[in-house]
Amino acid sequence: MGRIWAVARQTAIECSRARLTAVFLLAMTAGLLLLPMVAAGGALRDQIQSFLEYSLTLVALLMGMMTILLACGMLCGEIEKQQVFGPIIKPVARWQYVLGRWLGIVVVQAVLVAIVGTAIFAMAHYLHLQSDDEQARADVTREVFIARSKYGPSTTWQKRREDQRIAQHVADLKKEGRYDEMVDREGEESVTESITKDIVQKLKVVTPGKANTWQFTGLRQLAERESTIQFRFRIDAARPPEDKILQGYWELVNPTSGYLYTYPVHSYRSAAIPVASWVTLTVPADVISEKGEMAAGYRNLSPMPVTVAADELAVLYPVGGFTMNFVRGLILVLALQVSLAALAVLAASWLSFPVACLGCFVLYMVGLMSSFITQSIKLDAKSDVWDYISYFASRGALFVLPDFNAASPAGDLVDGLLIPWQKVLVTVGVFIGVQSAAALLLACLLFRRRELARVIA
Repeated sequence: MGRIWAVARQTAIECSRARLTAVFLLAMTAGLLLLPMVAAGGALRDQIQSFLEYSLTLVALLMGMMTILLACGMLCGEIEKQQVFGPIIKPVARWQYVLGRWLGIVVVQAVLVAIVGTAIFAMAHYLHLQSDDEQARADVTREVFIARSKYGPSTTWQKRREDQRIAQHVADLKKEGRYDEMVDREGEESVTESITKDIVQKLKVVTPGKANTWQFTGLRQLAERESTIQFRFRIDAARPPEDKILQGYWELVNPTSGYLYTYPVHSYRSAAIPVASWVTLTVPADVISEKGEMAAGYRNLSPMPVTVAADELAVLYPVGGFTMNFVRGLILVLALQVSLAALAVLAASWLSFPVACLGCFVLYMVGLMSSFITQSIKLDAKSDVWDYISYFASRGALFVLPDFNAASPAGDLVDGLLIPWQKVLVTVGVFIGVQSAAALLLACLLFRRRELARVIA
């Protein structure tokens, strides 16, 4: 372990003196100074949310590029310049050299994440304190500088409603004699998938003058512990009005006692609801029954259909502060960079510098787009052999590659949602304990067998 740490210490010193590290710090400093200007305009809450999202995304991208260039540059550079023979003949085993290089880069990453994270945290609070609007500052404290858990509508209730609509639609098609024709033409699996998508989409739409309802369950602890809860929603429209304001009202009902909360409060007049914007209501906990149930209904008073998706409705309640939540978010960022450093060390252990960098950048981009690729590549009744090959090849690659989106804390921090320790531990275990360990093991094996010099008689 002493030899590994000696290599790691030397690596950390070299990284701290590298121009690339200085360029990264300068770029992040410039970004933190410019981002508040980019996010300026609108409510204070929106400004701080935009700043947090942009800054954390910028950190991930810039540090990812720095990690790849440092890891590949050090290993490949020492091999090409024949400087690798110094530490290897001291004696330091090749596997100790590889692990030491990786560990040194990880130490530098941890220091940089701490420095940049502290700067982002301080800048966000500076923007908060600069505002003279007390209500705006209170909104930020209540919706951003907080850690909240959330409950969405009951999935069991949603599934039962979807199944009922699907069964009714299939029965109507059979009655009209169209179902068998569709199955013969497209295949039963494709028809079922198409009907399901159509029904799910229709259940999100609230037509003018109509209402839609959602059922929440599992809220019993909130009713016993909290005096108020937060209800958050977002409503969209395919063709919004020119002023981007929708008209409608909400009803939150206790199914047992009948207690009713309306938005606008105690009035069935229409509320002005901004399109595609999150709105958070502070609601008495009396809307939750002793069984932990609550019904939410929205009536659309706009002249056009609106979309209210179940995953954009939530009951929120505070469980912690922003500081520790932000620390947990930084741990996720570091876990991503540690995994990327292991991937770069693996590439540099057997490839030249240009090829190793190119390969790592491509894999990094694929890891960032893994969710999009998974949703895009699907099989259906019309799929041919090449579709199956590409499907299983892409799934195999995505299984091996880290899902870098899973380590992004930006979404939760921006929305003031809790990043639980369970998620942190699972992410660290997968990224470092499994994927990084596997990459480093393979890197040690490849570097051990790599020919560094050739003896000419």
